[in-house]
Amino acid sequence: DRYFYVNPLEVVPEFCTEHTYMDHVKPVRQKWFGVACCPPNVARTLASLGQYIFAQDEEALYIHQFISATASTVIGENELQVRMESELLQNGKVNIEVQAKAAGTVKIRIPKYAGQWSCTVDGKAVSTEVTDDYLILKMEPGSRTVALDLDVKARWVAANPKVREDAGKAALMKGPLVYCLEECDNGDLLSEIYVEENVEVEKGQPDQQLVGGVPSLCYPGIRVKNTGLQNHLYGELTIEKEGIILKAIPYCLWNNRGEGEMLVWHKIRVSLELEVREMKTRKDIKLGKDEEFVEDIRECNNRCPKCGGLLIANFGAGISVEFCAEDNCDYEDYDYDLS
Repeated sequence: DRYFYVNPLEVVPEFCTEHTYMDHVKPVRQKWFGVACCPPNVARTLASLGQYIFAQDEEALYIHQFISATASTVIGENELQVRMESELLQNGKVNIEVQAKAAGTVKIRIPKYAGQWSCTVDGKAVSTEVTDDYLILKMEPGSRTVALDLDVKARWVAANPKVREDAGKAALMKGPLVYCLEECDNGDLLSEIYVEENVEVEKGQPDQQLVGGVPSLCYPGIRVKNTGLQNHLYGELTIEKEGIILKAIPYCLWNNRGEGEMLVWHKIRVSLELEVREMKTRKDIKLGKDEEFVEDIRECNNRCPKCGGLLIANFGAGISVEFCAEDNCDYEDYDYDLS
């Protein structure tokens, strides 16, 4: 019975105060307002939920959303009854029972987040070919059971580079759910936390204090602290790194376990591992009897047209050469100055 009227992607409670740019953001869920707008929209959405789950045309019954539900309809002269039991958010599986008086067609939407998904009808595997993002099933008369496994895995997503605030950051999703970090699981100063790019995520146990039985997600992170400040606003840069295990919960469930910080967009720690190769030197280059080089070897901005490797430039008196630094590539390009 408490809501968020503003849905921020990061919260530090002490910043959400009057006379600041965050004064409209509340760090805790709010009571029902005397003149409410958002809560009635929830009731209106629930009342029309069936229209989001199912649809039909003259030829087929469509299943758009994987929410446990039942439906009865008539398409042409065919009567259909559908019962769907969804565990999409828990394990990615959906069971659909279809009863039809005549042969008909059921079209099931396959979302973009589905992995190596599979489908069976009465225990027999069916083709996973989709048309316009829908799996088309030709159903025989009688009762049929469709078992769908969408192979839903956690994944990291990034924002468009023009969203400058999210540059160098990533958010965690699993299926249709966005996940977030909370202070009660990961400590305060969530701004100190970094994760490796595309770090592996493991499925955790559902938090017993939260509804829905949706699993948490666990993954390693790094807390980067500056220990040289000693409570001053600025000071010497003294970095201390601590490896930690992070726990994320669905964003829609945050702030049900007390007030605290919350974070959706993680800072990414990028490891730049540059492979050092032994570069060719003057003795490796074949020169004419009147050609002479100085020791002036430098990297070029160009790449080898043969293998894509790094090009090295050597400049000498009246001649220059670019050659590939790759050991197994013999590319060379001479440039003579005959003036």
